[in-house]
Amino acid sequence: MKVSCSNLEIGKIKWVNKKCAEILDFSINELLKKKINRMIPPSIAKKHNQYIKDYIETYKSSFVDVARVSCIINSQNCLVPVILY
Repeated sequence: MKVSCSNLEIGKIKWVNKKCAEILDFSINELLKKKINRMIPPSIAKKHNQYIKDYIETYKSSFVDVARVSCIINSQNCLVPVILY
């Protein structure tokens, strides 16, 4: 999954592969209409756009380019573990 970092579409899902869509029980088209903040836990979502903006401005992040385990919310509103790169 790739997410937009442009100011006009910040956080909008721009690309997703078939397997990811299957795991989350969404169609690819459904995912491409979503913003990532609607699919991550609220405690992360409320800060996520600022994380993206900070990265765009500084090119420094403790999240990007570091593999870590997190979770995403599937179509049934259940948390699914994911590895972020």
